[in-house]
Amino acid sequence: PFWIADSGFLGIGFGSGLGYIAGLGSTTKVCATKSYLSFAVGLVAAGYGLSSTLVGISYHHIGLGSFFLFWAILVASVYLLSAFVIPKTLFHCDESSFNELEIESYDSAHEQSVDNAHHELDITRVSSIESLSQHGIDETSFLTPNDAVLSEHLWITWRKIDFWLLFCIFACVTGCGLFVINNISTMAQSLGEKDAFAGTLLFLLSITNVSSRILTGLLADSFNKVALLGYASALMACGLLISAVNSDGSAALTLTVGMVGVAYGGSWVLIIGILADRYGKTNFGKDYGLIAMGPALSGMIFNSISARIYERHSEESDGICLGGDCYQNAFLLTASAAIFGCAIAALMTNATSYSTH
Repeated sequence: PFWIADSGFLGIGFGSGLGYIAGLGSTTKVCATKSYLSFAVGLVAAGYGLSSTLVGISYHHIGLGSFFLFWAILVASVYLLSAFVIPKTLFHCDESSFNELEIESYDSAHEQSVDNAHHELDITRVSSIESLSQHGIDETSFLTPNDAVLSEHLWITWRKIDFWLLFCIFACVTGCGLFVINNISTMAQSLGEKDAFAGTLLFLLSITNVSSRILTGLLADSFNKVALLGYASALMACGLLISAVNSDGSAALTLTVGMVGVAYGGSWVLIIGILADRYGKTNFGKDYGLIAMGPALSGMIFNSISARIYERHSEESDGICLGGDCYQNAFLLTASAAIFGCAIAALMTNATSYSTH
């Protein structure tokens, strides 16, 4: 029955999302004080990108009959092994003495509060003070020690304008990547290519995706992460424009897939470092979970629009579209979105440089 398959795929999607966030979150916590934080995150994220290649290879060798059982046993075994092998103290070994003092200060702040009304007044004060940053005023000069403690423990990231600017950048670049990833097979088909060519494109996408996550992790530890995210958006835009200009060329599509894989993989690593640097690790799970909604929204929008464009140029008899017009306008649309994300990243980078000086 279809409802069983739908339930199974819902569980797979839910579990993969939880596993991805848990892996990145724990890595960020353990390596938060290390100089190689982005590289460690890049390695973990690369495993997620490599899984698509391993899944494809296993599917062709095992077959559909044993495919799901094989991966269910493998994933469950790895999770159980990790639960018993990885020491629990690992996730507390990097807690600094500042965190201990912070907790003590937080407790004393509550003890000194006369009642809950005073505590709510403190929260209001912190929120008001932090809003000064939106007007270019250094809000840290207005914070008392108790205010700093409350600011650290409250989830106020979603109130910040710069967070939503990052949300737009990340949604633009990853949404464009999802558009290409989800339509590779039909893109190859529209050019008259065979399934072997589509398989080659999928392999190229996986390799560039994984390599980019590792390389970006190395670069992010030494360079401005927001600027690198802007470069990823620019690379995404260039790759999409290549296929928009030469929409009926197989070589152009190959180059586009390679550039999209690099930009897409790198952006997932960069956003983790940006969130950790700007907003800390206390509410990292909430910050990452909220910003990860961006790719879901933009991917749905871009894929829906591209599907309608594809249908307009397809044959009424079989619903198959052939020729460069099938995705040309979709490439132009997504390239425009990537350029928009690049522009926002440039503005944020310049604003940060100006405030630093």
